[in-house]
Amino acid sequence: MLRIPEGKGYRVYFVEIDDLVLLLLLGGNKARQSSDIKKAKNIWNELKKEDYL
Repeated sequence: MLRIPEGKGYRVYFVEIDDLVLLLLLGGNKARQSSDIKKAKNIWNELKKEDYL
């Protein structure tokens, strides 16, 4: 679990790699949740496509 004790609360988007490594894709507040999810998915797809992992 990740907690950011600042402001009203933030959503944090990440992926788990090999059950050990967590890669922070991005974070945001509730108002931007839908667009943040899309951005996080795009970042993840780009990382996989470019073989950065």
